[in-house]
Amino acid sequence: MMIENLTLSGTPKIVLSVKDHAWAVQTNGEQWFDLVEFRIDLFASIDIHPFVGGAGLMNQTPTILTIRSKREGGGFQGSESKRLLLFKKIMPHVSAVDIELSSDAILGDVVSNAHDAKKKVIISFHDFNKTPSLVALNRVLKGAKVAGADIVKVAAFAKDHKDIQKLARFTVEHADQHIVTIAMGEVGALSRLFFPALGSLLTYTFYGDKTAPGQIDCQELSRLVKRFYPK
Repeated sequence: MMIENLTLSGTPKIVLSVKDHAWAVQTNGEQWFDLVEFRIDLFASIDIHPFVGGAGLMNQTPTILTIRSKREGGGFQGSESKRLLLFKKIMPHVSAVDIELSSDAILGDVVSNAHDAKKKVIISFHDFNKTPSLVALNRVLKGAKVAGADIVKVAAFAKDHKDIQKLARFTVEHADQHIVTIAMGEVGALSRLFFPALGSLLTYTFYGDKTAPGQIDCQELSRLVKRFYPK
């Protein structure tokens, strides 16, 4: 399964989001995920050599490069020029990149470099405090598409089930536009299992330590996906 062939064909695609050397996941032969996201901003030390080796171990598993900015919940401490340089260095070794819509200084360069290298681009938006209005969410989607997104990822904090309903409506209304929607927080945990049924292309999980609030452990999420999305 290559990332360019993502479809709403029934079973949600699970993305294992990892930091540092957590890609050495012991699955005992079971397949708990479909893609791997490397959260380079959460690596203890940014040395691309072991990363490249780890990426190679993924074999045919598609990989996503993410260097999340601090202002959107990430751990990257350097300048935008350094972040852009990291994107360019690691990009040849992955299938796709994830860059925030708010990254005005480097967004255009990351998108153009990725597309030149035949990599898919996920343009993301995160709000860790609230779920924005539908008007604001639609504005994010439009802005990301104009910027060159192949996939638009929207992750917002859900305080209650009204927020879940708002994000669910947004997902259904734009299911044909290659989107990923996530309700963060404990209330929003159910979105990680059921939003793919509404049109969200990917659902994110973790192994070891969570990389976002409300994530479900990869083994448990895999079990639930197999239960609720039987092939």
